[in-house]
Amino acid sequence: LNTTMLIDSGDGSDTATIVSYVKNLGFKQIDYFLITNYNSYRFGGASFINMKLDPQITYDRGAGTNTKLFLDYVQSINHRVGIGIDQTLTFDGVIVDVYPTFSSHGYYDEEYLNSLVVKFDYGSFDMLFMSDCVGDCEDNLDGRNVDADIMVAGLNGECSGTSLYL
Repeated sequence: LNTTMLIDSGDGSDTATIVSYVKNLGFKQIDYFLITNYNSYRFGGASFINMKLDPQITYDRGAGTNTKLFLDYVQSINHRVGIGIDQTLTFDGVIVDVYPTFSSHGYYDEEYLNSLVVKFDYGSFDMLFMSDCVGDCEDNLDGRNVDADIMVAGLNGECSGTSLYL
């Protein structure tokens, strides 16, 4: 595999460590950067990632807020793609399904309900990243293929995170 993708940046406190790690792996830039939602602990370091790792494409859910953090993030992006409907990306034999969990009628007041859930499929191996999708948000995944060998639970794996029905 020669294609790189980073999901979320964290709150910014460890972003320099992320950049250093990626560069120590031999990558000067990343191909894809995906922001799962606009909670500061998910994308607080995104501007720094965009400046230091220069992703070819940055994916997010589209519309955002008028906060300084969000506006700085948008200004740091070279090529931005908003994902408002289910999308499938493919590279190096990996299929990446991105499922927006917000309503087709618009965004929710609670940011976690506006998450992008990401599923990687590589041959016989599947991995599901739930972002902050828990509770009511999970109901918005009905009808989508969320079966996976490994799941990174919503809300960072907290006990109040992803339900067992997934």
